[in-house]
Amino acid sequence: MKIVDMQTTLVSRPLAEYVGSGHLYPPTARDILFLRVDTDAGVSGTGFITGLGFVDGSEIRVIRQIVDTALKHLVMGEDPAFTEWIWDKMFRGTIRFGRKGAVLRAISLVDIALWDLKGHVYEAPLWELLGGHKREVPVYGSGGHYQAGEKGHEKLRAEVQELLDVGFRGIKMKVGGRSPYEDFERTAAMREAIGPGVDLMVDANEGWTVHQAIQFAKLAEPLHLAWIEEPVANDNLEGYRRIAESTATPLAAGENEYTRYGFYQLIHQGGILVCQVDVTRVGGVSEWMKVANLASAVGIPVIPHGVHELHVQLAAASSAVPMLEFFPSNSPIQSFITECISGPDTVKQVSGGTMQVPIGHGFGLSYDAEVIDRYRTD
Repeated sequence: MKIVDMQTTLVSRPLAEYVGSGHLYPPTARDILFLRVDTDAGVSGTGFITGLGFVDGSEIRVIRQIVDTALKHLVMGEDPAFTEWIWDKMFRGTIRFGRKGAVLRAISLVDIALWDLKGHVYEAPLWELLGGHKREVPVYGSGGHYQAGEKGHEKLRAEVQELLDVGFRGIKMKVGGRSPYEDFERTAAMREAIGPGVDLMVDANEGWTVHQAIQFAKLAEPLHLAWIEEPVANDNLEGYRRIAESTATPLAAGENEYTRYGFYQLIHQGGILVCQVDVTRVGGVSEWMKVANLASAVGIPVIPHGVHELHVQLAAASSAVPMLEFFPSNSPIQSFITECISGPDTVKQVSGGTMQVPIGHGFGLSYDAEVIDRYRTD
């Protein structure tokens, strides 16, 4: 069997409302890049990655260019069964301008599509191909963004109550966009709203200095947070180490880290205790599994970043994953993804705080062609 074609499709839709976090610039749109890989046997595989920001000003168009011009000629004609060989060929073939960032996101997209293709070839869901560990995965609810004109904490409390009502036993909220003292007040209000029996996590999106992160961590000790996520930039390993040494609260990171090499440094030098590897960034399924095994070897849980539609298969295949991040369908940064995926329903809703693993071939996803055609940018 040989790969005979690779086709990318880019879609974008503006966000319906302001979504604030620790980022310097708030996102303006949700972009999605799809890739279909075809073979001479008539079997195809599909993958996707996401971005935030209008297409012309976001990383997605750059990633598409890399797939179409730098990776396609490396992959065409290869046997899709040899995912490890193809990954190595892509990584080594782009190493002079890659290693991290957009090139690794492009490699991730190709690898995701190839593993979906494998599932269709062998007529099995991905979690079974990867070994299989569990048929359902606990999830936590992600949200708590800053709101435009936010005053008080009423909207924050209403949002978290919706999550609790559908069974989430863990909630994550945004910090890092205000002073440590203001963020502590918001976090304390959230803890009061959810009570002591629900896990509470905070995500700074690299928004603090090391000093600010230490300030917040000391203030928040009585709140018994499950983790503080991305207090500073992933590259600041010394900063992570200093923050980790200042608090008993675990540090989480990894959504903006790439390959097993980057995670080795983040774990061993940065002192993180929660590994948030993202299949759409780290290098795809092939590299995600290596990082999960690396984290497992040192006793660190893997709790993937976002994209639960893809990660549920990986979580079900690995003993290192205790739970997943889940964005409800009404979240402004999730709703467009949910609309583009026509099924199954198990990737759109949770019951009792758990997510059922799709049983279709590969990632087990189907896509809404009408919605994708409506928002195409090419």
